[in-house]
Amino acid sequence: MTKATWVFVAGTYRTASTTQYLIARDIVNASGSGRGVGYYACDKIRKFDKTFTYIACKAFKPLWECECVSHIFSDNRVKVLVTIRDPRDIATSIRVRRDGIMEAQEPTPWFEEMATVRLPKWLGNLEKWVDLGNVVMVSRYEVMIAYLRGEVDNICKHLGIELDYRTKQAIADRYTKTAMTERRELAIQTGKRQDEWLQAIPPIIFGSSGAYKSCLSDEERTLVEESTAKFMDRFGYTK
Repeated sequence: MTKATWVFVAGTYRTASTTQYLIARDIVNASGSGRGVGYYACDKIRKFDKTFTYIACKAFKPLWECECVSHIFSDNRVKVLVTIRDPRDIATSIRVRRDGIMEAQEPTPWFEEMATVRLPKWLGNLEKWVDLGNVVMVSRYEVMIAYLRGEVDNICKHLGIELDYRTKQAIADRYTKTAMTERRELAIQTGKRQDEWLQAIPPIIFGSSGAYKSCLSDEERTLVEESTAKFMDRFGYTK
């Protein structure tokens, strides 16, 4: 039996990588020979590797360094989807998610540590995925959220999966801000999560770009810009 092509969706916090994973999952499901398995784990490699043509899986760390999955990379059975976002908006979204604060303020010790230690580390891992080359499709958060149908088309093309127009449109419509908000509100009312991502979506700045301009102080913005300058330069996020 043919072994699967693994579709690893790599992102970091607040880059909509979960949304991209769910889109990829729906695409491989619609192909009739794939499925999504959520977050990566070694036991999932052993369980699903020979059962489907495509396996969609969400990941953060560089998995090719893990012994139980390295053979998939060496066998060239990998496709990668990466979402990137302006680091300043990432920092803003993390803070809003954590504290509910949207007003500019003096950097707290927590914010300084996040902006200068954790965020550069997360983005560094993301760049390692990007550096894998032609197996990688890089999506900008700012573009993906604005045109989900285009994201569906791009993922289908990257994976070599052909779907009809209505199927692709239905997948895109499922992840608009309106549709996701409605499902989130329903989950809150019923106490039942319709999808694994629902409780992770904040009701405030989801889908916005440039929110940092009003939400971060000059001091906070400078911390982020200085600590992520390499990433911002590489991907064209100007200061």
